[in-house]
Amino acid sequence: MLYTWEFKEIKGGHEPPYLLDWAKKLSISPFLTKLLWNRGILSLDEMSVFLSPHLRYLDPLEYIDGLVDAANFISDKLKQGTKIGIWGDYDVDGITSSCILIDFFKKKGVSPIYHIPHRIKEGYGLNIEGLKEFIKQGVGCVITVDCGIGNLEEIKWLRSQGIDVVVSDHHVPLNKLPDANYIINPKLGSRVYCNLAGVGIAFLLMAALNKLLPDPIDIREYLDLVALGTIADVVPMDIKNRILVKNGLLMLSETKRPGIVALKEVSGIGHGSQIGAQEVGFILGPRINAAGRMSKGIEALELLLCEDIDKARKIAKKLDEYNKQRKKQEDSILKQAIEMAESKSGLSGLVLYGEDWHPGIIGIVASKICDKYYRPTFLLTGKQEIIKGSGRSIPEVDLSVVLTKCANVLKKYGGHPQAGGVSLSPDQLHAFEELFVKSIEDILGYEKPSPVLNIDANVPLNRIDYNFVKELQLLEPFGPGNPEPIFCSNVLRILKHKIIGNGHVFLELRDERANKTMWGKAWNMKEVIPEQVMGKEVKVAFCPRISSYNGLIGIDLQVKDIDITP
Repeated sequence: MLYTWEFKEIKGGHEPPYLLDWAKKLSISPFLTKLLWNRGILSLDEMSVFLSPHLRYLDPLEYIDGLVDAANFISDKLKQGTKIGIWGDYDVDGITSSCILIDFFKKKGVSPIYHIPHRIKEGYGLNIEGLKEFIKQGVGCVITVDCGIGNLEEIKWLRSQGIDVVVSDHHVPLNKLPDANYIINPKLGSRVYCNLAGVGIAFLLMAALNKLLPDPIDIREYLDLVALGTIADVVPMDIKNRILVKNGLLMLSETKRPGIVALKEVSGIGHGSQIGAQEVGFILGPRINAAGRMSKGIEALELLLCEDIDKARKIAKKLDEYNKQRKKQEDSILKQAIEMAESKSGLSGLVLYGEDWHPGIIGIVASKICDKYYRPTFLLTGKQEIIKGSGRSIPEVDLSVVLTKCANVLKKYGGHPQAGGVSLSPDQLHAFEELFVKSIEDILGYEKPSPVLNIDANVPLNRIDYNFVKELQLLEPFGPGNPEPIFCSNVLRILKHKIIGNGHVFLELRDERANKTMWGKAWNMKEVIPEQVMGKEVKVAFCPRISSYNGLIGIDLQVKDIDITP
């Protein structure tokens, strides 16, 4: 077994008898009502909003400190004819945030100057050289999206040049805040909106500005971009993000935006196909990210802004090629990183360094190493004056807290509780590793935690049919805070075992008690499920999914883990 299986704690306590009545009122099954209750959705109204998350359920914009005031400030600047500069980030969240602002301003007759920094040449956030270029082009007010909260020196310099600054960001603030005219960051006080991605903040800022300017547009047209950026940034899928993403995914499935149409085509997503969090997280998002990782993030922004489908197809094809290159380099770095990690098996945290590793890929590999060894992990690269790194963490360790404890050996740092970035001098590499491991030990003690698989319910195979799986889709979009339901089976017997591709296993599983046989698909689990399991009794943890092959609709069990009877 890869995990310790635990049935989810029932957040609302034992199910009350009136859940049956709620199920009838909501037109759902008692089983789904029970799942919602177990997830801490404890009133009929909350369940109704969860299942039908309309935009009207969003809280007033005033609930985000400084947002409405910043919108008024920007409105005044536009009326004064001030040139606007938009500074974004090179990931999906930053690209979609930038796209919303640029497109909105253009629809208002304003042509902003914009910049997406080059990941390798400039790095994350603001830099003086790029800001000087803004000033040369007449920018009088800079708006940051998905960055800026940690750029104290750069914003101080901007203000000294007489340039106004509005910071819109969602990253964890440092101990000191930048000297901007306005800072919009829900983590500074907003409780109801505290989990927004950068694109969510950008969208709501433009929604507030839309109310202040003549000829308001339908701001909902940007929800497809909000869904893209929010899912790709892996922020908690609380009710506010759920409202934005659920509505955005509907638009994404039907989008006429040329850049996204072209991206879907090159990704093999058919016209009219339903887009969910899986498609964004594993198909569309990586291709947008690939531009910033392998080339220039501005290319992905140009794709989303593109109004000509032929031009969009050319850019989308380039992004698809970048993604293929990314996969090849990722495999090479992952192999080297695993060898290094094996030599550090006794440590509570992993700091792995390769001077020639591609800086645009180390974050992905850090995530895979973190998952494989279940330890906070940093991958670092660089060989001259500066080393840069990207890290991922486990739920038990807040990476932003750890990095704060390592601050005295770092030049720059920042990020989220589960992901972060650093830059440091080469001579501080050993000191950073020592502090990193020590800080994790201070949090965990010397007991290394084990990964846990949270099981929603035991479900025999005869309960799994098309209607059962279709109803589970009402819980989408899935993400942190709203994971896809995982079920465990009764005792099953393996009738067939097939190796597919480079490490996938397909299993024919028989539930004798339920008198039903189904196929299970275990991705990348060749080492976990050897051929010797043929004929043995097992239990599997799984997610049921609707599949389509040669036009035939079926149901597969996506195997998350397997318990093999000795």
